[in-house]
Amino acid sequence: MTHPAHFVVFVSLVAAASILFAISVKIGLKGSRTYFILATLLGAFSGVHSLYHLAEYLNMILLADLFLLPVSALLFAVFATYYAKSGWTVKKVAEEESIAIGT
Repeated sequence: MTHPAHFVVFVSLVAAASILFAISVKIGLKGSRTYFILATLLGAFSGVHSLYHLAEYLNMILLADLFLLPVSALLFAVFATYYAKSGWTVKKVAEEESIAIGT
């Protein structure tokens, strides 16, 4: 039996993935390579994981559990590893922004 929450999560994750991919496009090659890669990886994870929830909602259990869930877990692991090695923190970004603004 499908649960309606899967559809709500699907819509939410599609929105999140869209925003992250828009950020990636905006950053592009002109911005920081690290931020571009982080936004792209997190957007890819959100997109694939939203497909997992859609497949669960549509009762495509094999597709969801045997393909989409492992792929989304792999994307999240790649994102987490890159994030950990990048040294990116919110405080560091805030300091860079204040330096760039000149405050």
